[in-house]
Amino acid sequence: MRYAGEGGRIEVVCRRDVRDGVGGIALCVADDGPGVAPEERERIFHRFYRANGAGNGSNGSRNSGSGIGLSLVARIARTHHARIHVEDGLAGRGLAITVFFPAA
Repeated sequence: MRYAGEGGRIEVVCRRDVRDGVGGIALCVADDGPGVAPEERERIFHRFYRANGAGNGSNGSRNSGSGIGLSLVARIARTHHARIHVEDGLAGRGLAITVFFPAA
């Protein structure tokens, strides 16, 4: 909610999915906020990394945060042999992160 900004939309979806012929569960969080530049998307999963403009609220103030949230998501995904997909968010704006957990 911090990054979508005031009046921003956030969508959380959990569904059965098939990726590369493998069935499983996909958990997707998407917003229509400012997003992350494509060249920074892989780095957002590094511990303590903050994307350019991360933490800047709609009023220009600095929000709290240490840059560990998505690194924890990546660690949990690895533990469960899940894959993370990053793409544009809602209506082509913002960011969408999907964690795909293959069926056991």
